Amino acid sequence: MDLVTHSKSKIYTYQYPYADRVNPILHSWIMQSADTWDIGARKTAGWTVEECYSHSPPQELKFITDYISNLLGNLKKDAYTPVSTVKDALASPQLRNLWGQYYNRGDFQDSHFHVPYHWSFCYWVNTPRGSSPMVFTESGKKVSAKAGVVSLFPAYLWHHIPPNKCDERSVIVGNFYYELK
Repeated sequence: MDLVTHSKSKIYTYQYPYADRVNPILHSWIMQSADTWDIGARKTAGWTVEECYSHSPPQELKFITDYISNLLGNLKKDAYTPVSTVKDALASPQLRNLWGQYYNRGDFQDSHFHVPYHWSFCYWVNTPRGSSPMVFTESGKKVSAKAGVVSLFPAYLWHHIPPNKCDERSVIVGNFYYELK
């Protein structure tokens, strides 16, 4: 599939309805499991979904990814979504990568994108006062760090996290790829 970057690409945000119940469990898992340094913050082990799940994450992680998968499956395709061919009507989004990450004071992420995947997401788990937003580099659009919010965006969008101003900001991040059913 060809992906074309466009400044009108949509960034979708949703509030997960069960965040109050699952976030404390997810935050605890991230803080205990994030032992790999990734540019400017710590992340949980694994890169593929299989590697992530081989480290026994809580079942709440599956609740979140199923919710996000359903959101993605219900998005209306338009000129700026990263799906544009007839065969895409037969494709379904498959979760390919998944990890937790936490940021302490001064931690950050350089500007990057997630190609070759089609969609990426960030789910904010723990967001103390001073938690950095996600900034989309080209447009300057910011998604505030708010616990329970899911942000879904085309994987080709460059984004970064400015230096964090608190401890224990945590997120779940992942990527989806369209595959024929």
